[in-house]
Amino acid sequence: METENCIFHYTSIDTLARILDSQSIRFNRLDKLDDMEEGSGIPDYIRSWVFTSCWTESSEENIALWKMYADRYVGKGVRIALPRDMFKIYNISVKKIEDNIGFRCISKTNFYQSYLPFDDLCSADYFTFLSSNTDQNINSTFYKRIIYDKDYKQKNFDLIKADIAKNTTSFAIPEMGQYKSPIWEFQKESRFTLFFLPLIRNKDLSIKEKYELLPRTLTIPKSSELQDYYLKLDENILNHIKVRLSPLAKDSDKIIVKALLDKYTTNGSIEESNLRIR
Repeated sequence: METENCIFHYTSIDTLARILDSQSIRFNRLDKLDDMEEGSGIPDYIRSWVFTSCWTESSEENIALWKMYADRYVGKGVRIALPRDMFKIYNISVKKIEDNIGFRCISKTNFYQSYLPFDDLCSADYFTFLSSNTDQNINSTFYKRIIYDKDYKQKNFDLIKADIAKNTTSFAIPEMGQYKSPIWEFQKESRFTLFFLPLIRNKDLSIKEKYELLPRTLTIPKSSELQDYYLKLDENILNHIKVRLSPLAKDSDKIIVKALLDKYTTNGSIEESNLRIR
């Protein structure tokens, strides 16, 4: 795996261990991220249904990212490198999806390639905007580069359109979670985004009926009960993970990382930091 084809994530050794053990990446709620202004302009209850995993495409080490996301534990941080198409693909029958949700899927084949398993894609409790491996373009619904704009609050506000007469709400889904204040531009962030919406919990309603009521459901200020979401990685992707040690790493940190890679990967590698700081 060539580093130039990878994206990068700064994190702790503890989180690295959880990624390796679970073979999954944690997506956090937009309203729970460290930037308390994240998603400003979007109602709080809607922000709670947007889940993101934050990365950077810059291969150059970023001292600020080391300090904020990896070295807060006094050197016990790493930067992981993985290809952008890192997630597991589920081949799901288009007919099976349509039979459950009650409307047609846009697909040229009989199988839909999804990043989510069927039970999460067609849950009885929430609706998931379909994310597939055909949605890999820059600034797509699933993967996007952050746009830093001084008018980010207004841009977020403009993503939501309410039709009072019809009692419905609509969203510009691809741009949700894309705009941030220029003060965060040093992060050079890209992110994966999953968007969930609640369905009415009524045992007397079929899943189809719940989906039919979705446009009206969006007008109800109901926050997500999901705190995070773990998206499965491709079974073989971690075998080629590259882990760069913090510039403040100790010998003991290197021993721990090596032990983790030896246990969970066949060809995972360790790199020393190019930075020299104290």
